Amino acid sequence: MGLTLFVYVVRWAVLGRCGAIKGAGASLPAYLYQEVAYAYQFHSDVSVSYESVGSGVGIEKISAAETRYDFAASDATLSEADYEAIPDLQMYPSTATAVVPIYRLDGLNASLVLSREALAAIYLGRITRWDDGAIGETNPGVSLPAAAIRVVVRSDGSGTTEIFTKALARFSDEFERRVGASKAPEWPGEVTAARGTNGVVAAVLALEFSIGYVVYSDAVERGVTFASMINRAGHHVVASATSVEYALAELSGLLLDDERLTADIQDASSSTAWPISGLTYFILRTRYDANGCETKRETLDFIEWYLSSSTTSRVQARLGFSRLPEQMRDGVLAKLVEQVQCADGSRAKLDFQTIAELPLAVPALATPLFETFNAAYAEVDPEVAVVSESYEPDAADDRLASTSFAAKVFVSDSVDDYGDNAYVSPFFTAAVAVIYRLDALGPGPPLVLSPASLAAVFAGEVRAWNHSALARDNPGRDLPPDPIRVVARSDYSQTTFALTSGMRRADPSVARRRTLPVPAPHVVVASDSQVEAAVLYQDGALGYVAAFGDYAGDG
Repeated sequence: MGLTLFVYVVRWAVLGRCGAIKGAGASLPAYLYQEVAYAYQFHSDVSVSYESVGSGVGIEKISAAETRYDFAASDATLSEADYEAIPDLQMYPSTATAVVPIYRLDGLNASLVLSREALAAIYLGRITRWDDGAIGETNPGVSLPAAAIRVVVRSDGSGTTEIFTKALARFSDEFERRVGASKAPEWPGEVTAARGTNGVVAAVLALEFSIGYVVYSDAVERGVTFASMINRAGHHVVASATSVEYALAELSGLLLDDERLTADIQDASSSTAWPISGLTYFILRTRYDANGCETKRETLDFIEWYLSSSTTSRVQARLGFSRLPEQMRDGVLAKLVEQVQCADGSRAKLDFQTIAELPLAVPALATPLFETFNAAYAEVDPEVAVVSESYEPDAADDRLASTSFAAKVFVSDSVDDYGDNAYVSPFFTAAVAVIYRLDALGPGPPLVLSPASLAAVFAGEVRAWNHSALARDNPGRDLPPDPIRVVARSDYSQTTFALTSGMRRADPSVARRRTLPVPAPHVVVASDSQVEAAVLYQDGALGYVAAFGDYAGDG
C-alpha cells in the first residue's frame, strides 16, 4: 500500500484576525468558497466570509453606492446596464462547473440518458411525457414510465439558470428564439417554480416524474439523481470536473482578449466535454474602496491564493469544479494588477509573488526519486513548490484526473492505457534489481539469471539453486543444492508489475500482475525495504526491489 505523507507549513492565527474580507453572491460556488475561506485562515491572519444570496443579489450588493462588500460572485455575466451604471465593475473568472438535469423516476431500471435536443424540447413544452420516443431513443431497453413530465425551474434570478438556458439555446434554435438565455426567463408550458437551489432540489424530490436543474456539486452533496447526456460530438458523457475541463480548454481561449474577461463554454465539440458547462466569476470594484485600500490589497491576496493554491485544487476536484488553465490564471492575475486601484489612483497591488504548487501523483516505486527531484527543482525555480503524493497503482486513473500532472512508471505495453486523454512522455527509467544471499557460493562475480529462469523461479518450477536452468545460466559455477526462498511483495505493487512485464518478454505465458502468488516456505513482505531486509537475513533467499541507476544494496 502506498504511504501518503503531507508536509503542511502553516501560520497559526487562532486568537484574532488582523483583517476581514466580505463577499456575497452566487449559490453555485458557495460550498467551494466557504471551504476555501475556512482553509485560508491557516494561511493568513485575514478572515474571509461569503454569503450565498444568488448572483443577482450579489451584483446588487457590490453595485451599491456605499457598498461594504469587497467582492461579489456571479455565474451570470453583467449586463450593459450594469456596466453603464457602475463603470468600475469588473468580472474575473474563478472556476468552471457543470449544471446537471436532476430527476425523480421511482423504479427506473437504469440511469437516464438525455440528448441535447430532448432536454431543450422538455423545457420548451414540446416533450411532455417520459415515454416519448426522443427519450426512449437514448435509453434503449429502459422501461420509461407512461407519465407526464413535471418540469421544475428556478423562480429567482439565477446564474445557474443563465448557464442552463445558454446551453439550451445552443441545443435548439427554437429555444433561442422563444425563450433565449436569461437569469429569469419566461418559461413556456406548465412549470413548477421553486426559489433557490434548495427549492429546486426539494421540489424534484417531492414530485414523482419531475425534472429540474442544479449545479453538479449540489446534486452530489444532496444525493440527487442526475442524468448523463449525449453531447454535441454524439458521445455519451457524465458530468465531472474532468468533462468540464475539456469544455473550458476548448472554448475559453479568447477570454483574455475580451476586455470584460468573460466567455461562454456551453456545447463544446470535444467528445469528452460536458455540454452544460459554465464559468463563475469574482466581481470587484476596480476604483472604489469599500473598506479602505489595505482591505482591497488583502482581497487581492486572497484571490491570488485561491487561484494558485493546491488546497483550492483539491476542494474543486472533490466538489466537481474545474481549475482555470495555468495560462488563464496567470492572465487573470496580471489583469488584477493592472486594473484594480485604490481610491487615490495608486495600484492596489504592485505584483503577485506567486508560489504555485504543482501536485504530482507519484507511484510508490518512484517516491525516492521524486523526493530528490522536488528538492532540486526548488533551487531551480523557487516560485514553484512541487508537492508529491504517493498512490497505489490501482488509483492511477483517479490521480490523473484530479491533479495537474500525474507521474506514473509506464512499461511499454501499457503506454496507451489512458487513451487519447493523456499525454505520456518519458521522464526516467526505473529498473527492478533481483537480489539474493547465497553464502555457499563464495566470492566471485554475481549470478546470472535469464528472464526465463527467473520466471520459473517465481512460478515454483525451479526450487533449488543447483537446478539445471540456473546451471545453464552460470556455466562453471558450483551452485549449492540449497532451496531457493523467494521473497516477494505482498501488496499491490508497481515493482512487481515491472518485474512480471520483463519476464513476459521472455515467456509470453507469464501474466503481467501486481501481486505474485508464492507458496510456502516463501516469504511475502510489504515494501522494497522489507524485501531487502528479508533477503539479507536469510541464506538462500532471492527477491526483487526497485532500483534507480546502479543498485547499491548490501545483498
